Amino acid sequence: MLSSPQRLSHSRWFAASGTDATSRAERETAKQKLKTLPRMERAGVRLATAFRVVFDTMSEQVDTESGKIGPPEVATLSAMWERIEEVVPREELAAAIAALFELAPPIGSDADEAWRTMLVTRFRTVRPFLALLVQVVDFGATPEGLPVLKALKSLPDLMGRKKVSPDEIDTSLLTGSWRRLVLSASHMEPGTVDWKAYVFCVLPGRPCRSRSA
Repeated sequence: MLSSPQRLSHSRWFAASGTDATSRAERETAKQKLKTLPRMERAGVRLATAFRVVFDTMSEQVDTESGKIGPPEVATLSAMWERIEEVVPREELAAAIAALFELAPPIGSDADEAWRTMLVTRFRTVRPFLALLVQVVDFGATPEGLPVLKALKSLPDLMGRKKVSPDEIDTSLLTGSWRRLVLSASHMEPGTVDWKAYVFCVLPGRPCRSRSA
């Protein structure tokens, strides 16, 4: 049985470990973004250039002096492609689109998804102490934090399992990109969740606090 000072020491150590893992994930994500920025910029410029041609050639033409509206510069899709390829070859445009799909976050994502994804890869940092944290730290919660507290105490039961279903976690706690990372991770089988991502989603829950703190 651990004394209150020992419990406090464990909880503070765990919190520091989690904060360190988060900070490193954020730093590595920032470095990766800087490395990919030139590719993103080049791809964006090519795509913008092509779409400018589309808008300029397929829109009705307005005579600024008389106000008369004339037909678009081109009338067919093939003619439009000819105009586009005068400024951006089709192969370069296809490569630019592929680069944007590769480097840009998914539709509906948020600014935190990249570093959260990196954070999940550092699960080994907190795994040895997760069960210990729940056992030795006497957590309390505000009324609105009770679901987080319940989820926190359930985490050791999820560890090491190959398959965890959505019914076994509290999906109401999944906000922003955590919902995608937990419920729709590409490496998970349909009908299962990424419990490691769920761990990191639950751990920062501020409505929970250590009674010994």
